[in-house]
Amino acid sequence: MQQQNPAKQLAPLRVAQFVEAIGQLAAWVAMQRASFERRPVAARADDVRVFGTVAPGDVLELAIRVRSCKSVAIAYEGEGMVGGRTLVELRGAVG
Repeated sequence: MQQQNPAKQLAPLRVAQFVEAIGQLAAWVAMQRASFERRPVAARADDVRVFGTVAPGDVLELAIRVRSCKSVAIAYEGEGMVGGRTLVELRGAVG
């Protein structure tokens, strides 16, 4: 039986965690703007683009752009980078 490269086996999980981290950053921004009285829950992202994966020891850089933030929801775009290189982009995200 041929063994697979462990990094390739974990790549989709790492991407999912990267997307989750971007959503968590947006949630913190929304909570701060709502004086920590509410916490949004991820609802959707219209478009998720993946340009690479992360590896153990990589330093993740996260950025979001808030399109709107109301008491019940936050609409945002986000990206995740490693070493200045964009690996994941979220567009049309709502939480």
